[in-house]
Amino acid sequence: MSTIALLAAQDALVLAAVIVLIALAYARNPLFVPAVSATVLFGAHTVLSSIVAMHGLGPLGPDTVVLTWIMQERSAAATTAMSVVSAAGGTLGMVVVAVATCAVLLWQRRIRAAAVVVVALGGAGVLVVVVKNLVARPRPPQSWQLAAESSYSLPSGHALSSTVVLGIVAAVVVTRTTRTLIRWTTVALAAGAVAAIGVSRLYLGVHWPSDVLDGWLLGGAWLTVCVGALFRVEPSPGEVAAADPLIPLGSIPAHEDRPPARR
Repeated sequence: MSTIALLAAQDALVLAAVIVLIALAYARNPLFVPAVSATVLFGAHTVLSSIVAMHGLGPLGPDTVVLTWIMQERSAAATTAMSVVSAAGGTLGMVVVAVATCAVLLWQRRIRAAAVVVVALGGAGVLVVVVKNLVARPRPPQSWQLAAESSYSLPSGHALSSTVVLGIVAAVVVTRTTRTLIRWTTVALAAGAVAAIGVSRLYLGVHWPSDVLDGWLLGGAWLTVCVGALFRVEPSPGEVAAADPLIPLGSIPAHEDRPPARR
């Protein structure tokens, strides 16, 4: 598919999403807010990828400036640390996190939540492969890279996958407790890890900053969809307490406005 065809397809998806938003708003559907968030993030991805395409798929002005500055700040200790962070945020690391989360959810009999995590992980993988090969943006020069990479550059698979996987895991925790401190701490840790993984890819010189930003945007769009699905399928507090009596009912969000789970 040519770059022009890809951009046209993305524009068509954004237009379709806007039409869906209008329909959801008219029906006062609870999915309206997550749909708006996903559309905005995907729209931002479309704008960014369009700008990259108009620049011949090469680096944008800020890309070269930022990456050059990072290379000047490299050190042996930082290289070791960034290599570890990058490895942890790779495909294997995210699969391990997702599988561990699913194992806990299945033990808690939260089968539908586990299914959402699986779909989130699988969808992230598909997005990375499809968009990378459709855009086909070259990576930074090999002389800048501290790690060997053979795939295309945009979006950053590490940035996209970590956004989705760590984001959905954070959402799983958030739906499990009403304690504000735990909720905010979980979200902050997930966001910090995602940011660190993205920075590690820049430090290693294997991505342009716009690749990482695009990974965050596209990953955020898919994450929003998955979180919306998670909030729709999670069982009520009474069902969770019945399935796992060791968990105090007060530690589970009530969600009084949530419709009963379908059986």
